[in-house]
Amino acid sequence: MKVRTRTPLKPSRFIFSLLLILLSVTYCMAASADGVEIHFPSSKDPKVTCTLTGLTGYNSADAQKAINKGKFGDYLKGLSSAKLGGKRNYGVGDSNVDANEALVLTVTEVNIGEDEALLFTGAATQGYDDEDSSDFICYDVSDNEVLHSEFDRKGKKNKWFRSAQFLEKGDVIILAAGASGKPQWRFMKAYAKVTVKKTPGGKWRVIPEDPRFPTDDVIVAFCDVSDARYKLPANTEKQDCTAAIQAALDDASAAGGGTVFLPEGKYRVEGTLNFYPNVFLRGRWRKITAENNFAGSLIIVHNKSDQPTIQLKGGGCGLGDLSFWRPDQKVTKDTASEHPFIISSAASPVTLENINLINPYKGIDLSRSGTCCIRGLYGSPLNVGLTADRSFAVSRYDSIHFSPDYWTWSGLPGSPGKDGAHRSYMKNHGTAVNIKEMDGFYFGFSKISGFKKGLHFEKGASGDDASGEICYVSVTDCYDALYVDDSKGFLIVGSTFEGSNYGIWGKDNTKYELLSCTLKGGNKAISIKNGAAKLLNCKVLGEKNITGRRTSFSEHTYADKIPVFNNKYDRVRKPAKTTLFNVKDYGAKGNRSSDDTKAFQAAIAAAKKNLGGIVLVPGGEYRVSDNLDLGKGIELRGNSGGRYITNGKPGQQLGSLIFIEVAEGDENDTAFVTMGDGSGLRGIGFFYPKQDFKKFKKYPFMIRANGKKNYIIDCSGANPYLGAELNGDDHLVEYSFLGGMRKTYQANNCSGGRIQNVHIKPDFWRGVWLPGCPKSSDLEQFKWEVNKIYETITLKNCDNYSLLSIFNHSSGTFATIDNSSGQTLMIGGEQQVHGYTFKNGAKSFDLIASKCNINVIGDRKGSSGIKLLPSFKGQVRLLACETMGTSDETWHVDGGHLFTQLSFITGPCARAAANIFCGPKGKITMQSSGARSHFTAFENKGRVSMKDCLFSFGFLNSAADAYRTDNKFETVFALADLNQKDPKMYGLEMDMKNIKKEEAMSIVGGKNPKDGRRIVSVRSTDGSYRLKVTDPDFKAGLKKDLSIVMEFYLDTDCTLKTYYRTKSGIKAGKPKKFVHAKSPKWTRHTIKINDAHFGSKEDIRIEFDGKVPLLAMVAIVSSEQ
Repeated sequence: MKVRTRTPLKPSRFIFSLLLILLSVTYCMAASADGVEIHFPSSKDPKVTCTLTGLTGYNSADAQKAINKGKFGDYLKGLSSAKLGGKRNYGVGDSNVDANEALVLTVTEVNIGEDEALLFTGAATQGYDDEDSSDFICYDVSDNEVLHSEFDRKGKKNKWFRSAQFLEKGDVIILAAGASGKPQWRFMKAYAKVTVKKTPGGKWRVIPEDPRFPTDDVIVAFCDVSDARYKLPANTEKQDCTAAIQAALDDASAAGGGTVFLPEGKYRVEGTLNFYPNVFLRGRWRKITAENNFAGSLIIVHNKSDQPTIQLKGGGCGLGDLSFWRPDQKVTKDTASEHPFIISSAASPVTLENINLINPYKGIDLSRSGTCCIRGLYGSPLNVGLTADRSFAVSRYDSIHFSPDYWTWSGLPGSPGKDGAHRSYMKNHGTAVNIKEMDGFYFGFSKISGFKKGLHFEKGASGDDASGEICYVSVTDCYDALYVDDSKGFLIVGSTFEGSNYGIWGKDNTKYELLSCTLKGGNKAISIKNGAAKLLNCKVLGEKNITGRRTSFSEHTYADKIPVFNNKYDRVRKPAKTTLFNVKDYGAKGNRSSDDTKAFQAAIAAAKKNLGGIVLVPGGEYRVSDNLDLGKGIELRGNSGGRYITNGKPGQQLGSLIFIEVAEGDENDTAFVTMGDGSGLRGIGFFYPKQDFKKFKKYPFMIRANGKKNYIIDCSGANPYLGAELNGDDHLVEYSFLGGMRKTYQANNCSGGRIQNVHIKPDFWRGVWLPGCPKSSDLEQFKWEVNKIYETITLKNCDNYSLLSIFNHSSGTFATIDNSSGQTLMIGGEQQVHGYTFKNGAKSFDLIASKCNINVIGDRKGSSGIKLLPSFKGQVRLLACETMGTSDETWHVDGGHLFTQLSFITGPCARAAANIFCGPKGKITMQSSGARSHFTAFENKGRVSMKDCLFSFGFLNSAADAYRTDNKFETVFALADLNQKDPKMYGLEMDMKNIKKEEAMSIVGGKNPKDGRRIVSVRSTDGSYRLKVTDPDFKAGLKKDLSIVMEFYLDTDCTLKTYYRTKSGIKAGKPKKFVHAKSPKWTRHTIKINDAHFGSKEDIRIEFDGKVPLLAMVAIVSSEQ
């Protein structure tokens, strides 16, 4: 009998079991030294019989290595039997185990009832002094699987092991002395009765397609709620179905994850349904419209507690194709029946797709959830539709449609008419989307109408707020369409905000950049206080209210209009046939010790013979040592029904994970998985167990998609050297989470390809909890090595390519566009060396509401934001984009045409200076663009035009005259840019004789010497920095009111003294004492002078008493034009 679960014990069950264990139970044991039988408990009807033996030759380190390799059984076979010394008083304790010996307890007989399981807990070794060391291992002989292990108890005197495991015949408990000492052992009360299903009750099956409810994929389910074992009530609409649905969810959880299917019908739910890792509930669904009333799988919510109906608890869980309805919802224009949220989540990632929230008081709470992947929410939530606080790791909100109409259109009993009271209530009290603290978000392609507040942003519980991109979102017929109490800011493209009161209302330093938007308000179209708003090609229908001394506002219109992002594509991705080929039916074990290669190849061969099918990989860890060729029309599918990140402890959250054990090789060798026309991957994870995070091993591509309409959906890959090569037309990669060391995605010679809603992060590897994975202490060193060579996305000879909703954490180059055309929308990243590089060909590429963040030093060969190489002859358009951080070549155009609208060089990590460069073969056109948080150097050797551009820290004086007519420069400056690999001087030169180059952390408070987030700076070897002015406009007192601005890295107490030349000689400025805080920080210091008379060999001298800090930039600034 098997009583394994692939998830941890639920807290309630575990506590219940421990309470039972505390009952007084008497044990008996024979007095002989070895091979004795132990009966638990002592009674006429023993529940379990065990034998006690001893082994010698045991070594703790060797045991751990064997476990990591999945060969612990072989290790045990190599040990010799031994008699164990020590006393055995009272049958249960006081037996000493010598060093390198092990006590072995083997279960030989089990006698339990239908709903009972043996729970072993509290086995202990007890050290007599702090030098003792001891181990505890629970091993399943039949499956060659270590269920639990603890090592090296050194220094944990008088501390008992506590482990809860279900036992069966053949299981082995090992208590060992480890490397030294004589630990005492004692078996605590070891029997408890628990109710648990002995085996998962489901069986994988394909759910037949129903043309009334079209889907993008084939539904593959582990179980169906209507299966007889779940005992659905006869009248599911009138009787509570909570227990039946929960039982099916628990079965899927016990199987390591899977989809539970809820057939078309109506299901009354009075309690809370709990979801654990990789468990997905899916039904039948169609969009409710004026022409189509509700049809499909409906959960009738009768929950009367303060708990949600759906509680998402484990990573990778979620819902799809379901509808929720409260039949008891009573509403007037001022009141509504108050109920808890329908869905609450603390999971990461979480999936919600195609959900009808017909009439809840509160819809969805995603607070404490990260990487939320939402697509297709529809409904009439009365009080709040969706809220999120402390939601991290960049969430994606796609196709959210909330309106009073959906309840009316549902046609369900009691549904209100078009002008029902619910419409007034929502307009007076409702909020469609409420976002508080969130670590970035992408919000697109949504329509919201009929609320008091359409989108509401405010501070979260921690005091922090959100920022993100909003594209192609329509908020109409609201009182206030976009209401901002607090937010860092937004990039907004192609959106509409119409409110009877305000189109946009905001305060508290929020930054708005709006491109091709419509704003309309009965009171004010836009009202902001102490914020910054830049509008380009927008329609403003109504009055504007711009107040606050810190507020800035601009509005411009140009003939050049933004292109519309192409969001039309074929989402349907299915294999040629729906026949299921389960790898376990072909002999796969999935236990991480057996080689399952032949089973995979046999299942694929059978699918090929069938001319297509689904090769199913249930939850487990599968070793595969040879490459897999899927051929045409075959889907390799794991157990995940939604978004999936390989994360967590083995057996808990790893899902369907393939351990790739093929030989090393270069990128042109055969890929691990090769796909022909129409083949794809879905819901499956990949891992290279032999990869070394300190010295990278080279492998071929993990995936090579050679056919048309290939797909990679809901997949995870923690540590590929090379991720996916995409060679066929119309391929689709979405909702996948891959890392990488050399490349993640490379597309070649194709048309219509698409990568969207993906997260690309090399340190996904850290979260896998498998042997050889980098720990937190290793992370920065690992990322530094990655950033020297890593290319996230490469497009080569591609046409009409789409990149949407992509976030990258850490890379050498974010995107390389090689002779390719296409668009990006809402993509970005952080900790990058290079942003976007364009080379070869004469094609056009548009970047819309996209970013890069350059603050990593990489291979020390320089860094860049947007770079057009001499071989590039086409056009790149930056439309509402941001180039963030500090780079050597911020916008660098050596070929082709860089066209910008509403695009800026900006922070965070805005250390020292940025730069714009146009080479002889280049062209730059800037409209309402510029630099917000940097002094920006400027070099034009080609053709540059600017109109209505903003440079917050002024413009380089030597280049300003050519651009004054169409731009307003409040200040001009001369600059010594020292944060380059080779310092550059623009009218202000530093004497470099006493200077050496060093690196400093670009982040505030950074200390880790292995952290690659650095910039180049300089340090004086004699305690002073000396500069001379070469810009003639700053010489001979031509400009009176000046500021000397310097940026340095403060890592010690020091006193700054600044000397500058006047007509009568060198003059000392007022000294400034700096007190070093707990951690180093970048400091920008300004000295104002009005009597400078520059023009000698030494015009400025900067001295420090104490350790001389690193210096990244010095500028002389004048407000005189």
